[in-house]
Amino acid sequence: MKKNIILKVFIALITLSLSCKKNHPPKTDHPTECTQGFPAIIWAKNVSEHYTVLDPFNIAFNNAGHLVLNGRFIETHDFDPGPGVNNLTAGAYPGNDWAEEIDTAGNYLTATLGENFNVPIVPYGAVSRIKDASGNNYTTGTLNSTDDFDPGPAVFNLTYTGVEDEDFYVPRGFYIRKMDAAGNFKWAILSGLIDYREDRSFTIAVDAEGNVYTAGHGPGLTNKGMGYYLQKFNNNGELVWEQKTERHNDVAMALDPTGNIYTLSADENAVAKYNSTGTLIAEIPITVSGITAPSFITTDASGSLYIGGIILTDYYIQKNDASGNLKWLIKSKGTVLPGEPTGSFNRISGLVVDPSTTYIYAVGLYSGEVNFNPGSGTTKLTSSNKDDARLFLVKYRQCN
Repeated sequence: MKKNIILKVFIALITLSLSCKKNHPPKTDHPTECTQGFPAIIWAKNVSEHYTVLDPFNIAFNNAGHLVLNGRFIETHDFDPGPGVNNLTAGAYPGNDWAEEIDTAGNYLTATLGENFNVPIVPYGAVSRIKDASGNNYTTGTLNSTDDFDPGPAVFNLTYTGVEDEDFYVPRGFYIRKMDAAGNFKWAILSGLIDYREDRSFTIAVDAEGNVYTAGHGPGLTNKGMGYYLQKFNNNGELVWEQKTERHNDVAMALDPTGNIYTLSADENAVAKYNSTGTLIAEIPITVSGITAPSFITTDASGSLYIGGIILTDYYIQKNDASGNLKWLIKSKGTVLPGEPTGSFNRISGLVVDPSTTYIYAVGLYSGEVNFNPGSGTTKLTSSNKDDARLFLVKYRQCN
């Protein structure tokens, strides 16, 4: 009799436990299950006001698993989005790097002042900056002069002198500079590419071994004549190979885990895929319709490709698998504010996917009122007017 009572109590407890789990599921950081075939938004947050933060460059994970946003700013800026204050002051124009560390829940941790640009700023300045896994910093930009690329007491000059053409345009040469994580100068080179009229390049990437990839227009370094090139340099800045291409490859570049190279061109509605030796092997179309301006590409640990850019006044993100098949396409949704006939504006500057390929984090600028929810729900951020641009960070959960 006693055993039967104990057994009944045990069964009742199990039943109650299962009922609790059914009616009160464990808390997660995603509000809904991914059933719609595209990412579900988790949150969107203001990271910073933008009036002195000129350029958010990119977003990446550090060794602690935190997010690091970096870019360029001028003047004095409070980088703490909460009630605390963390004022950083940049040097003279074109300012300094900034790096802001945020955990994966979107909480501000710290912000630090990076190096002064100390690179040629006329006419376009440093057009692209990236960091590798060891914290080394790579810059590509243009010059038409003799400039010292070593910010320390030593001198390391590069010289490029473009010849003015019949329309009074002066071409400028592209450089690549490497600094280590402590801010020490490592090397600088001229890539053999030039900025000529509309032929500019914003592309640079680095692999796990520290090899550097870039692309653009020019005579190249191997005397092949004027054209468009894709280049690979080793971690000492020495040319490994140079391939002539039919594409400009001038907007963005990314590498996948198997060594393939992806480039984005401003004048083509597709991403070019090259193998590890620079041979074109595929073209991946951008499927968003309308007036668009693609701005970045990145890959994840599975080799999937993410393409982002602007469509009218909103941003879009497109995912293709490693075979090039379209998986999903999402867009932000800006709204028109009273008294602001031009409405809101938002643009995406960078995106990173966590190592599990579950979560996507995107950073960019917005003004006005924007709904970041790609589904039927609402996840809005609002600035006071279209001129009050702010830095946003948004987190999505993928539907695998």
